[in-house]
Amino acid sequence: MNDFQEAEQYKFNAEELQAALNHCEGSNPIVWLRENWQKLIETVQHLATKYGHELKINTIGTISTIEAREALRLHKGNIWHAVTQCIEQRQKKYNQIAARGNFTREDIVTSLTAHHG
Repeated sequence: MNDFQEAEQYKFNAEELQAALNHCEGSNPIVWLRENWQKLIETVQHLATKYGHELKINTIGTISTIEAREALRLHKGNIWHAVTQCIEQRQKKYNQIAARGNFTREDIVTSLTAHHG
């Protein structure tokens, strides 16, 4: 079984396999993904959400697993670029919604969190 077939068996996609190849330092990328990928997702979620909580006015809310995973895929496993991506995407979405009506900050943030961004 090649790496791609093994990745399919564990539901990793090509972008995640590429991230693993960038970070696994010669070890098996599937093993690396199984051991590290979920931890990276949780780290991105935590850091981006924490950033929002530290703002004077939180417009970030709670970053979802889906958002963190997509950002990590996009940035080939780079945690800081993924965190920045999540924060910027949430701020952009917040501003788009705020511009469309008279919604409270809490309602917008709650909606973004409930609908995974």
